[in-house]
Amino acid sequence: MTTTTVRRPLTDTEFTAVQESIDAAETPIDALVAALTQTFNALLSDNGETFEDYSAERPLDGSRLLIPSSQWIQIGEWLNERAGALATDDIARVNLALSWMNSGPSGYEEG
Repeated sequence: MTTTTVRRPLTDTEFTAVQESIDAAETPIDALVAALTQTFNALLSDNGETFEDYSAERPLDGSRLLIPSSQWIQIGEWLNERAGALATDDIARVNLALSWMNSGPSGYEEG
């Protein structure tokens, strides 16, 4: 389980990489996986880890990895836009947003 807390904004390069990975996704689930992978890899790199270092046996606790709420919301919006472009089903869009909320990092208020 994740034991270290990382609380920081994504750099411009990291944030752009998240957006580009979402835009390149061919399915809504690919977009979610891309967003999670890019975001978690960026935050976990501070401790020399990657998203791939975690599994069911060693779960990742996304609540210990925090990005500013403004970035968290923007990633959610990118996922929603991409899901809208890829899926005609509004339920798929809602499920994608819920998956980001439940599986992604936590947000914190800046200031």
